Amino acid sequence: MRTDGIAGLYAVRNPDKLGGLTHTPDGENPEECIMECVVLTPRPAGSHVDRQHRCTILGPDDDWVDAPELGMLAKVFNQDVVNMPEVQRGLKAMKKGEVIVANYGETKPRHLHKLLKE
Repeated sequence: MRTDGIAGLYAVRNPDKLGGLTHTPDGENPEECIMECVVLTPRPAGSHVDRQHRCTILGPDDDWVDAPELGMLAKVFNQDVVNMPEVQRGLKAMKKGEVIVANYGETKPRHLHKLLKE
């Protein structure tokens, strides 16, 4: 299976936050991936911009709700994690050897990931 691109990238929106979640292969290990979440929150016009960015690192068995800054998005991401064993089973059963989520819709994320590796 190819491990040189983003396996999944999508955005989730709730009333007060916009979150993006990526699933990147963990090197050559087909049993694990690195999930990264970015949360954007609106701020009132003219308010101070806090340049200190928090990074919460969760382990493989940690619950997304352990990162309170995610708010309700944590519950959405928890639902995704529940599906992971079935997704992994399906990936192992593939004959093609690579995952292309959408030929057109995923071209920009794949291109961005390629540029980040250069």
